[in-house]
Amino acid sequence: MSSTLGLAYLTTPLFPTGIRCSGLESHHYFLRSSARFSSSQEPPATAESTSESDATPPSESLPETKVQRFDRNIRPPQWDFRDKINNSNKQPFVSRLVEKLNAMVPLEMKGRIHAEHPYAPEIAAYTFPQHIFVPPTPEMLSKPPPHSMEKTPFTYIDTPSQLANLIEKLKSVELIAIDTEAHSFRSYQGFVCLLQLSTPTEDFIVDTLALRHELRDLNVVFTDPKILKARGFIFHSATSDLPWMQRDFSLYCVGIFDTYDACRALNLPQKSFAALAKQFCDFEPDKKWQLADWRMRPLLPEMMDYARADTHYLIMIYHQLRSLLLSS
Repeated sequence: MSSTLGLAYLTTPLFPTGIRCSGLESHHYFLRSSARFSSSQEPPATAESTSESDATPPSESLPETKVQRFDRNIRPPQWDFRDKINNSNKQPFVSRLVEKLNAMVPLEMKGRIHAEHPYAPEIAAYTFPQHIFVPPTPEMLSKPPPHSMEKTPFTYIDTPSQLANLIEKLKSVELIAIDTEAHSFRSYQGFVCLLQLSTPTEDFIVDTLALRHELRDLNVVFTDPKILKARGFIFHSATSDLPWMQRDFSLYCVGIFDTYDACRALNLPQKSFAALAKQFCDFEPDKKWQLADWRMRPLLPEMMDYARADTHYLIMIYHQLRSLLLSS
């Protein structure tokens, strides 16, 4: 196996008072196996490009949409959560996973506060898929990306049947980019409002407020060792997303590529998603939406575009960084 390859894996649960981790890191290649962290709404219409002469004069342009961080008129969605919210800062994180799919070792978490991460054995046994050693094709590295958002199919998912169809679709794809949008303003713990997923050919946004109690079904895809032999999950700074996913949904991933860690391995001066998207995809996300009130339903078109872009462009960023890592 190439000496430029490194595996980092984490084996302890997430605690509210801090993050504990252990693992190995290589200074060339990062493929991380995660541990502790471990309506049918139509897509917004995309305006066709116009020539300069057809553009709306500045005096007639519409006012810029204001970002609302907290909308007092929104009914708190946590009132409808079936799981009891524990706001104690004394009790450490306890996994609520009740069924361990694709288990090598049976689940032994119940009643054990300081139990090991439920998928620690599967993570330890994970081996690298061979496709990560194959250099990206010129099309994968082209600028602008070969599949623009405007031309990429998009689905907003907020029903159990749509989620079931998504799971079946994800079983046959090679790469899945993942991100979350959470609400934490005036909330002690906060909660996830959206789960974004992109494949090389499609984009999805999952309404996690509507499907909070069904999302653990995704573990059938995210933890399957047979599928993972030919698949990778892509995050940017997974330590921001995986704690939310594990705590809110008992949702785990085995075998991930973290683009932030890849930037660290390459000693890149700019490591943020916005900087990477601009450098590798000629795309500049409107970061003002980062602090928007993601509880809002329906989502504003600008919010939908912002959330979707976080994973749509992440796959191209992955190919670019992988190319640099393989050649370094």
